Order: sequence, then C-alpha cells, then structure tokens
Amino acid sequence: VLAGGIAHDFNNLLMVILGNADLALQDIGENSPIKESLEDIEHAARRAAELCRQMLAYSGKGRYVIKTIDLSKVVGETTQMMEVTLEKRADLHLHLDEELPPIEADVSQLRQLVMNLVTNAAEAIDSKGGQVRVTTGVKDCDRYYLKSFFIDEAPPPGKYVYLAVEDTGTGIGQDIITKIFDPFFSTKFTGRGLGLPAVLGIVRGHGGVIKVATKVGEGTTFTALFPIAGKGIEAETLI
Repeated sequence: VLAGGIAHDFNNLLMVILGNADLALQDIGENSPIKESLEDIEHAARRAAELCRQMLAYSGKGRYVIKTIDLSKVVGETTQMMEVTLEKRADLHLHLDEELPPIEADVSQLRQLVMNLVTNAAEAIDSKGGQVRVTTGVKDCDRYYLKSFFIDEAPPPGKYVYLAVEDTGTGIGQDIITKIFDPFFSTKFTGRGLGLPAVLGIVRGHGGVIKVATKVGEGTTFTALFPIAGKGIEAETLI
C-alpha cells in the first residue's frame, strides 16, 4: 500500500518535470549550451517513471486497460521483439498453444511480465550456454496443485491458462528462493530488484497465481496461471 501510494504521487510529479523539460527543449535553439542538460533531465525522469510503473505493478495499483486477449499472441509478439536483446548464450524456444481460450488482461502489463521473466531466465544462463523455453497452454488444476503456488488465498479449482518460462541455468538456492519476490532484493548489481516483485504484482492484479520450481545447477521454471475469460468471449485481434 505504501509503495503504491508513493509511486502514484511521485509519478504525477515526474509528469510535470517531463512536461516542462519538453517545453524548454522546444523553446531553446539547437545549439543552446543548456540543451544537453535538459536532455539529461528528461532521460533521468523517464527512467524514474519506469521505476514508478514497476512499483505500481508490484503493489497491484498499475493502470490497467482490460481487454479479452490471446496470451499466446502476446507472448509471441513480445519475445520476437526481445530476440535481438537477449543474451547470446541463451537459445529461446517457444511452445505456444494456438487454440488458447481468451483471458481478460492488460496487454502492456502482460508484455512487461513476459519481458521480466524471459530476461531473468536468460541472465540465469552461465557462460557455457543454455536454453530458455516459453510455453503456454491450458491446465485443469485441483486444490492440491493450486496450493503449491505463491498465493494469499487459493483460487477455485478448474481450468486456467498458464505461462511457463523455464531455463537451464544455475538454479536458485534455498537461502534465496524465499526472497526473490521481495522488493529490491537482488543478487545482481545495485539498482536491480523490482523485476520479479513486479511480475508478482501483475499476476495478482489479473486474479492469477505464480510459483517457482528450481534445482541448483539444473535450472528454474516460473509458472503463472490466469483465469479464463467468460464463455462465449473471443479474444480481440492484437495490433
């Protein structure tokens, strides 16, 4: 609640900073000595705004535009954009169900979720190389299976659309596994640590659940479940 409240108000202030920086850039000449400083202000404000969006996603207070969508299409389009930026040592393999029932979700939030999970998986691959496998499908889940997920309250049993991101990386130790969804916890360099908390917030915000299965030296799999949209609804065509 605290993170969401601060991020929302701080984001509004950043919009004022960005707006005034943009107006100032329009008013000055191309060769003005302050042009570079204004561009630095704009760049820093945009990075701070992205941090705010991640905090809002973590708190479940992000701005969602809900549509009925095909998860496989969102995953396919997002990973296609990411291929050029993924670590070269990680081979990406897609196994996407082409006949998924639709889910109700915000496309931009789901894209952020996919990017965070796939990027995290690629960074887990060591210098020897490895694979990242992204799978979508439908699973009939009973209460016992649902209890294995990271949840506040178990959802009702039934069929769910799932997204699984699996890597053949180094795995996560038991001393770390309980902390990976904590805000700002990171085993990487300073300034990281909101990727997985944002993933958790996005999944929760869509009424879903998530779990992680890992083994040191063999790899990790993140699996997210999403409720199927109402019967008779067709997924909208994504632009």
